[in-house]
Amino acid sequence: MSLYESLVRRAWSSGEYRSGGAPGFDALREDGENLRLFIRSKIEWILERDGREAGAGTLRGRADRVSLARHVRFRDERRGGLLYETRSEKLFRLSPTGAAVLRELVDGAGVEEAVGRLKSRFRDPDGAIEREARAFIESLRSRGFLEMLDG
Repeated sequence: MSLYESLVRRAWSSGEYRSGGAPGFDALREDGENLRLFIRSKIEWILERDGREAGAGTLRGRADRVSLARHVRFRDERRGGLLYETRSEKLFRLSPTGAAVLRELVDGAGVEEAVGRLKSRFRDPDGAIEREARAFIESLRSRGFLEMLDG
């Protein structure tokens, strides 16, 4: 397995993107930084090509609308999604549920509208979807992945 494959597998399985710590990797070598920058550029290119850019799909005039922070990229996938935080270079794998919440927000729904859409799409007899969706949105906001937009 090449150094590149080792780094990508480690990042994918751990959800953390860092070039150091791969088997056979010497963090003091100059080419390590170049490799890190190369891999980062490839991940950003893939996410920009296949994903959604920060702020895409937001609606005007909504008091509860949000957008992805400038340094965050979202990629919707068949079995969930990926969030890439470019400042720390971390990659987060989202469950299908988390991706559904984020997809609604990125597609332009305000928080209330997104929660309402999810509640109507899935059975929610005890209100768990609403509580969990709001907690997830607040978690993303508190980590700096989402920004509230001025209405």
